[in-house]
Amino acid sequence: MQKYVLFIGIDISKQWIDVCLCHDSQKKDMPHGRFDNDDKGFHRMLRFVSGHAEKLRLDGGRRQQAERRAAR
Repeated sequence: MQKYVLFIGIDISKQWIDVCLCHDSQKKDMPHGRFDNDDKGFHRMLRFVSGHAEKLRLDGGRRQQAERRAAR
């Protein structure tokens, strides 16, 4: 069974798109963005998610490696 480590929460209303990202090992650092609910806002949200998801994935991977080394 695959273990997921990156979670994305999205709340859509008539006016806004709210997005929050959480990495399994970084529960204190959860980037949040609010975007207009239109074409421009949607594309800004995609850029936000892509940029932060990559950073969280990389940082989380490094942190997990350090934790494994420390546990030895």
